[in-house]
Amino acid sequence: MPNAQEVLDWIKWDKERKANMTNEEWFCGLSTEEKADLLAELVWWIHPSVQGGRKVELTKESFLRWLKEKHK
Repeated sequence: MPNAQEVLDWIKWDKERKANMTNEEWFCGLSTEEKADLLAELVWWIHPSVQGGRKVELTKESFLRWLKEKHK
């Protein structure tokens, strides 16, 4: 069983890890259903007015940028 200091150290480590987490790291922790829900929402939110193949390209670029951002 961990002692009080070990528990406090772990809490501090976890808080710092979450504060520095990227969206990609956060996304990887979601369930499959949560990922699907989020992606469905993001696709329409990112480029609702762009038509055709350019929409796919812009959406991919936006996903890549978003995955690399710090998670809020």
